[in-house]
Amino acid sequence: MGLFDKGYIQMIMMMANFVLKDLSVHLSVKEQALAVVQSILEDSSLVENIDLVIVTINMMKSSYNNENLAQYLNILLRRLTLEQLALILQRIFEYEPVPRLILMKELLDYELPLCCPVWFSTQIWVLQYDEECGKLARKLWNRYGLVLRSGALDLTREHEAHNLFHYLRSKNTNIFDNSVRGLVGAMEIFHTRFDLIMDDMIEFYNKEINIIQQESLKVDAG
Repeated sequence: MGLFDKGYIQMIMMMANFVLKDLSVHLSVKEQALAVVQSILEDSSLVENIDLVIVTINMMKSSYNNENLAQYLNILLRRLTLEQLALILQRIFEYEPVPRLILMKELLDYELPLCCPVWFSTQIWVLQYDEECGKLARKLWNRYGLVLRSGALDLTREHEAHNLFHYLRSKNTNIFDNSVRGLVGAMEIFHTRFDLIMDDMIEFYNKEINIIQQESLKVDAG
């Protein structure tokens, strides 16, 4: 019976994931799907946390903004391990503005200490320059005692640390604009490394120019 219950719950989670990530599904249907997921979250130990993480990530990418999202996240964050929570936070720039704001508000009330690697402090640093959630990002910055580490401006650590150079490649114009502002602000903090940072910036933009030129050649050849 236990195996049957677990298989049934996995099937329900798969269906909920499909509904919550589909942009064409009406909000009222999504509300019902999230209500089902929340009931499983509250009442069953058979659901795997990773399944909840996947559903949550896909849901917040699709701009789900009903009031029950905050309650769901409040319960979920306290169930997940720090490693599982990190999977959600690493994609915070991929989420639509409203779900991202709701997630940030829940983080502000999160009772446990957070691990604060370069990628997390960089994200919150950049979000401080966002018009919609800048004030909330500054509260999070102070709440967790975040600091901008030197790795945030090291081109050689772009892919490893997901630092500012990583987000300067974002196709999301809002994230790109905020990253540029964040870069300027960070250069003021690390003014003693100004020459090294400028060298990295020149190398970064040379790479970007080469990529654009290669893409242009492909288009011309086609």
